This record gives sequence, C-alpha cells and structure tokens, in this order.
Amino acid sequence: MIVKGVVNNKANKFDKYAIVVDGGTGLGELWYSSKFEIMCQIGDLVEFDSGPEGKKWCSKLKVLSSGNPVKDKEGNVRAPSEVSHSGGAPAARAGGSSGKVFGEPKMDRQRMIVRQNALTNAVAFHNGQTAVEAHEIISTAKIFEAYTTGDTDYKALKERAAAEAAKAEVVEEEARKAAMARQAAEPTPAPAVADVDPFDALFDE
Repeated sequence: MIVKGVVNNKANKFDKYAIVVDGGTGLGELWYSSKFEIMCQIGDLVEFDSGPEGKKWCSKLKVLSSGNPVKDKEGNVRAPSEVSHSGGAPAARAGGSSGKVFGEPKMDRQRMIVRQNALTNAVAFHNGQTAVEAHEIISTAKIFEAYTTGDTDYKALKERAAAEAAKAEVVEEEARKAAMARQAAEPTPAPAVADVDPFDALFDE
C-alpha cells in the first residue's frame, strides 16, 4: 500500500526507526517503522510503501518536497523548525535547551557563524606558511566546518543507511522470488471425483 504525506515526527529507539505521517486520514498519529534509518526530515512530503493492508512499515521511501507545514497531536499546524526531533543520529541534539542540532541547514545563521570560525581557524592553521593560496585555506576551512557541524559523520551515516536499505531490498526481493518458486513447484491437487450412484450410472451414455 502506497502512503503519501508530510512527516510530522521521527523517532529512533533500540535501533528501530519510525516516522509519523499526516496523510489527512483523520486517524490521528500513525507511526510507520523500519529496521533501517528512514532518510527524511520533519516537514518533508514523502511517499513510501507501507506493506500489505493493515501493516505499518516504511520501505522504498521517496522525498517529494521539503519544508512543508506539519501538525502536532492536536492538529495544530506548525512550521517544521518548531517541531522537535525525537531521535536519530542526524537530528540528535547537541545538548542543552538551545535547540541546535548537528547538521545545521546550509544557510542557517548558526551555520554562517560556524563557517566564519572555521575560516578563522584555517587562517591560523596556515599562519607562517609561505606561498599559501586562498583555495588551500578555504579547503582547510571546509574540513573544519564539516567536522564541527557533523557533516562528515552525517554523510557517512547516510551512505551506510542507503547501503543497508539497498541490501534489505535485495533480500526482500530474493525472498519473494523464492516464495513464488516454491509455490510454482508445489503439485496442483487433482480435482475431487464426485461419488456416482450405481443406479444413476446405469443411465450414463
């Protein structure tokens, strides 16, 4: 069954991942789970396969758009940035009540401050070296920035999750093919032969 809606919340507990999607069903919060990290953010409009009817899985997810308004449990509409993430490495809180997280948006004001600090530290790192080109300083600054914001870790985590998801799809497809092969190999039961009354048989042509 294909589900389409806006992600209202995310969670990660005991290596199990889940999202809440508002699909306009009127059924309240519906959680969809996965054994692998669900690569989307709160406010993303997504589409995915929830499995057979009655199941609440999340597989083959596609992000259709980002930054959509989300709803809380009471149905109030809020901006995606106002909703707190409930877990997951990319959105894990850096600590405290500041609300800042690793993987700051590229154009966020906090991100600009991080970039300025990275550039300052890159200049200090190359201080005293002769014939240093500007692009070398910028390259060093990008390394500092990626480490400080968690971009490096986030990228590695995203690549690993994508690889695991691809592996899971292969396993699921192989299991499906094996099940179909077993079903095809099973002998077809012979049709039941109806009992014929000996008296009626006398009149058969």
